[in-house]
Amino acid sequence: VVFTLPQDRIPDLRAAIGSQRAPSVIALDRARSAELASGRFLALDNLVDPQTGTVRAKARFENAKAQLFPNQFVNARVMLRSIDDAISVPISAVRKGGHGDFVYVLDLQNKTVAVRNVKTGLSTVDRTQIVSGLDAGETVITEGADRLSDGAKVMLPGDKPARPSGDKRGHRDKS
Repeated sequence: VVFTLPQDRIPDLRAAIGSQRAPSVIALDRARSAELASGRFLALDNLVDPQTGTVRAKARFENAKAQLFPNQFVNARVMLRSIDDAISVPISAVRKGGHGDFVYVLDLQNKTVAVRNVKTGLSTVDRTQIVSGLDAGETVITEGADRLSDGAKVMLPGDKPARPSGDKRGHRDKS
């Protein structure tokens, strides 16, 4: 598989190559939802494309399940490093505010949210590391956060809306 890497990742790639055997590479489908195959990094070009700021690279795959085809478009994910015991959240959970990055943490019992300032670390296409401000196992809001504020009540998928008091739908009037 031939793919490109941002030129900013060249030092990370060289460090990964120097500290271990060839880094692993995963080939994903167009939507990045299904893993097609896993392989090993093979080669890095010695020329940066000045128009895109990327460098061509190659990875070798066994293709045991025959899911890769010549000229097929795939997304390649190179494992440059691994962070043990990292807390990560979907990128959509992290909001930007006047006091920096924050997330809405869900209190499941009361069905309310609280604003929590966080410090972010490394990110992938879909997830970001939380360095501080969030504990493992806490639930964060990923959708609808633009309509929330600190202490707001939330309705989760599958919840039925509460009926307003005095609502007599479903009851027949006996007059």
